[in-house]
Amino acid sequence: LGKDGLIVRTAWVYAAGGQNFVGTMLRLMEEREHLRVVADQIGTPTWARTLAKSILEMVRQNARGTHHLTDAGVASWYDFAVAIRDLGIERGLISSSVTIEPIATDEYPTPAARPSYSVLDKASSFEILGGPTPHWRESLARCLDSWIPSESIQ
Repeated sequence: LGKDGLIVRTAWVYAAGGQNFVGTMLRLMEEREHLRVVADQIGTPTWARTLAKSILEMVRQNARGTHHLTDAGVASWYDFAVAIRDLGIERGLISSSVTIEPIATDEYPTPAARPSYSVLDKASSFEILGGPTPHWRESLARCLDSWIPSESIQ
């Protein structure tokens, strides 16, 4: 589509159920007493609902070009896991406060190399949207308020 196209780049997407970091953390927090989570990779957790609503608004605004879009704020995977634990306990999604240990990327090897800093510049998206998306902690809280347990998803 060239100059008539709209490309939206995003990162760290999760939804209210299914296979994603939030669901994995909630499951592991029920199964284990101790977790180790990478603390030296920084990005922005992004609720799929925020992403969908924002893209819809960008289309309504007839936006064109390439834009970055995530929730506002920044976090490490460790920060994200701690927030999931704390908000999950508040909402009764997990029953106890599991210990979460921050670790370095090299202590948790994965087949794919991950950047240490993947925060996207969202200025052009925020300009189109007329302001920032919600902070990732606010979006996480709203997502957990509508959480669908994985055994309910078929």
